[in-house]
Amino acid sequence: MAGLVSDNNTLELAADLADTGYHPDHAHWIGTRDSFELVVRRGMTFPGCPSGTWFRSAGADIVFNDMGQISFNAIMSGPATERISYDSRWIGQPGYLQWISYDGEPVQGMPEGVTWRGCGNGSSTTNASGELTEVAYIQGPGITDDNEVVLFFGDSEEIHLVAQEGDPAPEAGPDVYMDFFGNSRINNRHEMFYNVSYRGEGITESNRQAIYFGKLHQGKLELRDGNHAPTFPEDVTLRQVVSVQNRVAMNDVGDIVCATQIQGGDVTDDNNVVLWLRHRILKRWIPLLRSGDTIFGRTIFAEDENDIGNGYKNHTGGADGKPQSLNDSCTLAIVLKFTDGTKGIVRISPPVFGDADEDLDVDSEDWLAMSACCMGPDTGAEPACEVFDLDLDGDVDMVDQSMFQQLVTGS
Repeated sequence: MAGLVSDNNTLELAADLADTGYHPDHAHWIGTRDSFELVVRRGMTFPGCPSGTWFRSAGADIVFNDMGQISFNAIMSGPATERISYDSRWIGQPGYLQWISYDGEPVQGMPEGVTWRGCGNGSSTTNASGELTEVAYIQGPGITDDNEVVLFFGDSEEIHLVAQEGDPAPEAGPDVYMDFFGNSRINNRHEMFYNVSYRGEGITESNRQAIYFGKLHQGKLELRDGNHAPTFPEDVTLRQVVSVQNRVAMNDVGDIVCATQIQGGDVTDDNNVVLWLRHRILKRWIPLLRSGDTIFGRTIFAEDENDIGNGYKNHTGGADGKPQSLNDSCTLAIVLKFTDGTKGIVRISPPVFGDADEDLDVDSEDWLAMSACCMGPDTGAEPACEVFDLDLDGDVDMVDQSMFQQLVTGS
């Protein structure tokens, strides 16, 4: 028996039932303490399925949200004269489940004859609006081994193709194409975070993995193996970006935390792992900590990115009931290893950006200082004004002022 609870006390419970004639007889419930309903159980039939098919089992990746919706990958068994099982992805509330993808059924928005194959095999997440994103396989006319993998975004009403294997890879250079998609995530701002593997001209193991982030059809390249490591000297680059897909933590307001390795410059094996924050307002990556840093008199140890990435719970914010270590105030709880063999639980918050008087808030006094520094684009920034150059373009202008207004917290 296992259960998860969301921010508004929506509970999902899974359990095996005994002495029912099925083995295993697995079932899932969702609801609140006062209203708990069965969603799915072995042997149930679902609407929209081919005649004679019934629910056999659910995958381990079950998600739900504050609306009381649940989403899961299901194996459906069929009539003896037909296929033994069908893969599918479902979302909805008890008694009102709707399939998003169903093995053998037409793919919405694709040419006639293109159907799902191997649906629901990725790691799916949903948000408070009931939107989800996932990787699946397709088949049919024009579909080959070179373009059979798709990343989709959708809800119970419609789905949208985000990207397809073989598509040109945005921002990756000429003759570079998407080769495969790893795990994907979605937050309450309708933003997707997903891993892409490349193929094509100039692609090697040292620059093949990348991370994209953004709303539907607006995904931007954020991190890529071999690219410059943000804020570090130009000769320091990113490495092991592929691990980010399994070591990412998101909150409900748009912040992201993940760990990678870095290489080059004066980087050594003792300080080559970085915990990053993508700030939702500044829209850039900031190092929160690094192996080799000293904290509370101890030196942080990390043999690789997993030593830091395994120290916090990943996935999305609390609306979907998944474990959450990054809250909406951008505070992260993490277990760190130290070089003396000990461990510690640490609470980490990012720097307070725009805090000119260094009193740990952004208030009216900082606003007065900001107003005096805002001289417009390409005017440079005096040393005392550099704290307000929030986009790091060497000046303080209206772009910085817009970011500053979002950072204001008051005293």
